[in-house]
Amino acid sequence: MKTVVNHLSAEISVTPRPARLEELRVTVTVKNESNSPIRFNAQYFTAPALMLKFEDSSGHPVPTGGPPLPAADDGKVGRIELEPGKSVSHTYEGELIFGNPLNPGKYNVRFLYWNGTTFRSEWAGTLETPRVEFELGVTPPR
Repeated sequence: MKTVVNHLSAEISVTPRPARLEELRVTVTVKNESNSPIRFNAQYFTAPALMLKFEDSSGHPVPTGGPPLPAADDGKVGRIELEPGKSVSHTYEGELIFGNPLNPGKYNVRFLYWNGTTFRSEWAGTLETPRVEFELGVTPPR
Protein backbone atom coordinates (compact mmCIF):
# COMPACT_ATOMS: atom_id res chain seq x y z
CA MET A 1 0.00 0.00 0.00
CA LYS A 2 1.42 3.35 -1.08
CA THR A 3 0.68 6.96 -0.13
CA VAL A 4 2.16 10.16 -1.63
CA VAL A 5 2.16 13.54 0.16
CA ASN A 6 4.16 16.59 -0.95
CA HIS A 7 6.24 14.45 -3.36
CA LEU A 8 7.26 11.97 -0.64
CA SER A 9 5.76 8.48 -0.73
CA ALA A 10 5.51 5.74 1.86
CA GLU A 11 4.83 2.11 1.08
CA ILE A 12 4.21 -0.59 3.68
CA SER A 13 4.24 -4.36 3.49
CA VAL A 14 3.84 -7.00 6.16
CA THR A 15 4.32 -10.75 6.52
CA PRO A 16 0.68 -11.75 5.89
CA ARG A 17 0.50 -14.93 7.96
CA PRO A 18 3.40 -15.31 10.42
CA ALA A 19 3.11 -18.41 12.59
CA ARG A 20 5.01 -16.71 15.43
CA LEU A 21 5.76 -13.13 16.42
CA GLU A 22 9.44 -13.75 15.60
CA GLU A 23 8.43 -14.25 11.95
CA LEU A 24 6.54 -10.96 11.64
CA ARG A 25 8.23 -8.37 9.43
CA VAL A 26 6.89 -4.90 8.60
CA THR A 27 8.80 -3.10 5.86
CA VAL A 28 8.37 0.61 5.11
CA THR A 29 9.92 2.37 2.15
CA VAL A 30 9.96 6.17 1.88
CA LYS A 31 10.72 7.51 -1.60
CA ASN A 32 11.30 10.89 -3.21
CA GLU A 33 8.72 11.13 -6.01
CA SER A 34 9.84 14.61 -7.14
CA ASN A 35 12.44 15.97 -9.55
CA SER A 36 14.34 17.73 -6.75
CA PRO A 37 16.16 16.49 -3.64
CA ILE A 38 14.07 16.13 -0.48
CA ARG A 39 15.55 16.43 3.00
CA PHE A 40 13.88 13.74 5.11
CA ASN A 41 14.08 13.66 8.91
CA ALA A 42 14.78 9.97 9.59
CA GLN A 43 15.86 10.54 13.18
CA TYR A 44 13.19 8.15 14.53
CA PHE A 45 12.36 6.24 11.33
CA THR A 46 13.58 2.96 12.86
CA ALA A 47 11.52 3.36 16.08
CA PRO A 48 8.39 1.19 15.71
CA ALA A 49 6.70 2.76 18.75
CA LEU A 50 6.71 6.10 16.93
CA MET A 51 6.21 5.02 13.30
CA LEU A 52 3.85 2.02 13.38
CA LYS A 53 0.25 1.92 14.59
CA PHE A 54 -1.29 -1.50 15.24
CA GLU A 55 -4.92 -2.47 15.82
CA ASP A 56 -6.59 -5.77 16.65
CA SER A 57 -9.55 -7.15 14.66
CA SER A 58 -11.95 -5.10 16.82
CA GLY A 59 -10.18 -1.85 15.93
CA HIS A 60 -8.57 -1.41 19.36
CA PRO A 61 -4.99 -0.06 19.46
CA VAL A 62 -2.29 -2.61 20.24
CA PRO A 63 0.58 -1.15 22.26
CA THR A 64 4.13 -1.56 21.08
CA GLY A 65 7.27 -1.28 23.17
CA GLY A 66 8.19 2.06 24.67
CA PRO A 67 9.43 4.88 22.44
CA PRO A 68 13.07 5.95 22.49
CA LEU A 69 14.14 8.87 24.62
CA PRO A 70 14.11 11.94 22.40
CA ALA A 71 17.42 13.60 21.67
CA ALA A 72 17.84 17.33 21.25
CA ASP A 73 17.00 18.11 17.64
CA ASP A 74 19.72 20.20 16.04
CA GLY A 75 18.20 19.97 12.56
CA LYS A 76 21.15 17.91 11.30
CA VAL A 77 21.26 14.53 13.07
CA GLY A 78 19.22 11.85 11.36
CA ARG A 79 18.56 13.77 8.18
CA ILE A 80 18.74 12.03 4.81
CA GLU A 81 19.01 13.79 1.48
CA LEU A 82 16.82 11.79 -0.87
CA GLU A 83 17.71 12.46 -4.46
CA PRO A 84 14.90 12.26 -7.05
CA GLY A 85 13.64 8.68 -7.33
CA LYS A 86 15.74 7.47 -4.39
CA SER A 87 14.34 5.76 -1.31
CA VAL A 88 15.16 4.59 2.19
CA SER A 89 13.67 1.44 3.75
CA HIS A 90 13.50 -0.18 7.13
CA THR A 91 12.23 -3.58 8.21
CA TYR A 92 10.80 -3.75 11.71
CA GLU A 93 11.11 -7.21 13.29
CA GLY A 94 8.16 -8.60 15.27
CA GLU A 95 9.93 -9.52 18.48
CA LEU A 96 11.53 -6.05 18.63
CA ILE A 97 8.26 -4.16 18.00
CA PHE A 98 6.22 -5.27 20.98
CA GLY A 99 7.03 -5.01 24.66
CA ASN A 100 4.71 -7.93 25.46
CA PRO A 101 3.78 -11.14 23.64
CA LEU A 102 1.03 -10.78 21.05
CA ASN A 103 -1.87 -13.24 21.09
CA PRO A 104 -2.71 -15.17 17.92
CA GLY A 105 -5.31 -13.37 15.83
CA LYS A 106 -5.99 -10.84 13.09
CA TYR A 107 -4.34 -7.43 13.22
CA ASN A 108 -3.57 -4.48 10.99
CA VAL A 109 -0.70 -2.03 10.87
CA ARG A 110 -0.11 1.35 9.25
CA PHE A 111 2.87 3.67 9.01
CA LEU A 112 2.28 7.17 10.38
CA TYR A 113 4.98 9.82 10.04
CA TRP A 114 4.50 13.46 11.02
CA ASN A 115 7.00 16.26 10.69
CA GLY A 116 5.92 19.79 11.57
CA THR A 117 9.47 21.02 11.27
CA THR A 118 10.71 24.54 11.76
CA PHE A 119 13.95 23.69 9.97
CA ARG A 120 14.19 25.25 6.53
CA SER A 121 14.26 23.07 3.42
CA GLU A 122 13.11 19.97 5.31
CA TRP A 123 10.09 17.96 4.18
CA ALA A 124 7.05 18.72 6.34
CA GLY A 125 3.69 17.05 6.50
CA THR A 126 1.90 13.88 7.53
CA LEU A 127 2.57 10.67 5.66
CA GLU A 128 0.17 7.85 6.53
CA THR A 129 -0.27 4.56 4.72
CA PRO A 130 -3.49 2.59 4.55
CA ARG A 131 -3.83 -0.26 7.02
CA VAL A 132 -2.37 -3.62 6.01
CA GLU A 133 -3.79 -6.76 7.58
CA PHE A 134 -1.94 -9.78 8.90
CA GLU A 135 -2.87 -12.86 10.90
CA LEU A 136 -0.55 -14.04 13.66
CA GLY A 137 -0.38 -17.65 14.81
CA VAL A 138 -1.39 -19.35 11.60
CA THR A 139 0.04 -22.82 11.18
CA PRO A 140 0.61 -23.57 7.51
CA PRO A 141 -1.26 -26.62 6.17
CA ARG A 142 0.78 -29.83 5.80
